Amino acid sequence: MITAGGRLSPELAAVCGTTVKALVPLGDSRFIDRVVFALRDSGAVSAIAIVGPVSELQAAGIAADVWADEKMTGPENIQQGIVALREAGYLIGEERLLLCATDAIFLGAGTVIDLLAVAQTQPEADIVFPIVRREVYEQQFPGSPNVYAPLADGAFTGSSVQVVRPSAIERCLPYIEKAFAARKSQWEMAKLLGWNFTWRFITRTLTVDAAVAKVSAVTGLNCHAPIFPSARIAADVDTLADYEYAMKLTRDS
Repeated sequence: MITAGGRLSPELAAVCGTTVKALVPLGDSRFIDRVVFALRDSGAVSAIAIVGPVSELQAAGIAADVWADEKMTGPENIQQGIVALREAGYLIGEERLLLCATDAIFLGAGTVIDLLAVAQTQPEADIVFPIVRREVYEQQFPGSPNVYAPLADGAFTGSSVQVVRPSAIERCLPYIEKAFAARKSQWEMAKLLGWNFTWRFITRTLTVDAAVAKVSAVTGLNCHAPIFPSARIAADVDTLADYEYAMKLTRDS
């Protein structure tokens, strides 16, 4: 499933010529074209569902096996995609799906295959959320303006691609909605995760294992956060600096 409902800031939209993140040009393609190609080229994906402004994406020539119209929030969009995949017969029982952001622009087929191989080693995990060490990311994308979370065992950045169990996501949708709404407020996140967790994060005494254990305990989900060797899985575009870096990298390659 590709979540393609994201919109650009006015500053970025003025540069890119569109308000829809999925349709941002990069080299000779668009963001979403790159993600679709990586998924198809992997040979490991049976169907692709796209959630977003369907009429606009279809008018732009984007192709998918399943379409779902966007809702108001990211979690609602994921739910829309799950329902559409089930109704189309592609998602059955407790099997997991690959959830991709539309701006995972350097993903690549090999990275998809590697992530699925990691997920297969954790069959009980409801969410497989890869993380990448700062030094690994900066080695593979030197000069990147990417940001990182400082933890006791290093600085990390999160993946733009995850493996998730739909039924688990549906069970926790109210909590996920709260987390989505609180994602830019330390106060609101503290209320969700607790002050001890927040204090440990602020003082950089929080470890990856402790963070995963806390999220698992709060949500009731079996969460797994493997440290991933390829930074391609975490590369995304949120700011003008990110986009300028991606354009430079594309021109130079």
